[in-house]
Amino acid sequence: MGIHQFYTPDESNVPTSATQQLMGQLVLFLIEMGISPELLTLASRVPGDRMHYLTKDEISRLGIATTTSVTDMRIEVDHGGLALRWEARNNDGSVDRYQELRCSQQHNAWLLRIVDTGIAWQNVVLSPDNDSNMAIDVAGDTVPMRWSDVLDIGPQGSDFGLTVRLPLDIRDVAGRNFYFRTTDARNFEIVLSARATLPDQTTLKQLTRACGD
Repeated sequence: MGIHQFYTPDESNVPTSATQQLMGQLVLFLIEMGISPELLTLASRVPGDRMHYLTKDEISRLGIATTTSVTDMRIEVDHGGLALRWEARNNDGSVDRYQELRCSQQHNAWLLRIVDTGIAWQNVVLSPDNDSNMAIDVAGDTVPMRWSDVLDIGPQGSDFGLTVRLPLDIRDVAGRNFYFRTTDARNFEIVLSARATLPDQTTLKQLTRACGD
């Protein structure tokens, strides 16, 4: 993410009154978004023909990046079997995403269900025209996924849901960290993503014995 002074295409001077109005609107917008107005101060120091690329520390310190925390997995009854469920929550405690991982007899595979709250149609991130929409990272290895792995996608009221068939047996990677992500997201790669630490072999075997439809 880069910042610099704002300027006019023809390099003419911006009237003082217009500058004050613009700065006022920008400050209000930043405050409304929870971002430090210091961002404008940093940008004002960089000439319009140059770019300052924000560091990770600046992005975090200025409040540009929001973070989510993952709740502990819990086992619940669903689809005639058992499923692992967990949530990703925003800084204010509100739920950002619901996530579910379960075994499916019908598809002979592990299914991952993600529901992102409040995005409806605005952030439709996958397209059948692009056959490399997704990937899952497990213990440092990346496994690509294709549109054929998508079993369900679409709005649910004000939310948006995605169900995919995982191209691996998660019992083989028990206890490892995994991260499912969309790779051609229009706005954010983390939209409809899922991150967690897989449970141990014993728990996964129990889920397999209670495999749902």
